[in-house]
Amino acid sequence: MITGKYVSLNYIVERLFDLGIAPQFIDLITVKEKIHDVLSLMAVPSLFVSTSAEITIVDFKGALPCNYHSLEDGGVFDSLTGTPLVYKTNVYHGLPVTTAASTLSGYTMGAEIAGAIAVSPDYFTYELSGGYIITGFETGSVVMAYTAIPLDSAGDPMVPDNERIIRGVVFGVAEPIAARMWMSDQLSTEKFNYISQQACWYMASGQNAAHIPNLDKMQSMSNMWSDPVLNGSQHDSGFSQLHLRPRIKTHTNRYRR
Repeated sequence: MITGKYVSLNYIVERLFDLGIAPQFIDLITVKEKIHDVLSLMAVPSLFVSTSAEITIVDFKGALPCNYHSLEDGGVFDSLTGTPLVYKTNVYHGLPVTTAASTLSGYTMGAEIAGAIAVSPDYFTYELSGGYIITGFETGSVVMAYTAIPLDSAGDPMVPDNERIIRGVVFGVAEPIAARMWMSDQLSTEKFNYISQQACWYMASGQNAAHIPNLDKMQSMSNMWSDPVLNGSQHDSGFSQLHLRPRIKTHTNRYRR
């Protein structure tokens, strides 16, 4: 179960020390990358946070945020006009209708024809490739809604404060470190196998823990399945029964709330 609380990068490093991994084998940049990898392998939506970012477009592309995981509902839209961008992958991004060009508020667009702006059909499109968002316009900015690895104020990844998830991340980060030590004959096969087995176990355990909803979510899920009839006449009673469950006749010929 996700509580909404997080532990810091330093806490994960301290747990690595507790496993007996010496400081000289721990590189902070590698640890940050492996935390991202482990959370991505668990791939439970509740491990990530929903956020958005404005991305500057230069020469038809802009860099994706460093903590980007996947595109969120809402997608991408042009920050100037509010026009949603359509996902499209082809080689014709950015080709104007004519060779002439005009500039509107910093945007390179197609030629002006009869007082209107004519743009390519591929103008408000985008694709994601090579760590960039590639758009149909050359310059401007877009707003992207996406799910992300939670970061603290220093830009370091945070891990949900659940012991099963924490252990999954700690052993998941420790496994590649132990592999390097084992390959250089600095760690016995027995110890490497232990860390590898614990990583497999606790990553699966943490994944299950992240799937467990809290009580409010459980109640919402229960209501969704057990309340097929919604009460649409609350105005008749002045909303006095707004919080009461609907009365549904079941096959037992009894009424329940």
